[in-house]
Amino acid sequence: AQPDAKQCLRNLNVVLARDGQTLAVPDYQKADEVVLMQGRSKTDPNGQGSVANVFAAEDELCLVALLKRLHRLRPNHFDDPERFFFTLSNGQVLHRDRIAALLRLAAVAFDTPRESVAVISLRSGGASAMWDAGYAAEVIKRRGRWASDCYRMYVWEGRDRARDLAKKMLGSKFSLMASLAAYRRHGQ
Repeated sequence: AQPDAKQCLRNLNVVLARDGQTLAVPDYQKADEVVLMQGRSKTDPNGQGSVANVFAAEDELCLVALLKRLHRLRPNHFDDPERFFFTLSNGQVLHRDRIAALLRLAAVAFDTPRESVAVISLRSGGASAMWDAGYAAEVIKRRGRWASDCYRMYVWEGRDRARDLAKKMLGSKFSLMASLAAYRRHGQ
């Protein structure tokens, strides 16, 4: 099947920048930021698209570093702005099913049941990481292009958020009985 040209990222949707200034393709190695301009989607009823800035980070999964590496390995990939961004070496667009298969292989490599991951795992993982890092619900929704609060059913809390939970619950001054007594007084 042909990719949906309105939804697939093209080179022109991926901009590398330094100090907030767009870089020309030959200068990509100087980048400290990636700007992703995504087109319309089912979660974007007005067809406005979205823009997401990703800054360099000291991590092996840093998107900026990975794109700079891609540029070093395949500099010609970036020459045509209309070219689909995620393409295989034979020029075909990288299909979602291929990503799903790679995710299942990674799950097995990390001793995780292969059935426990899917493409949506990337989206829920991103939302969970943002939640765990303390980002507000509206920021998570906007960044993940969630049209409703349904993202909440995909968010998993990290184990550190449970630290001191029992202690805090046991130390709570909340009284259900006080609320019940007030209800009974006003209810009759």
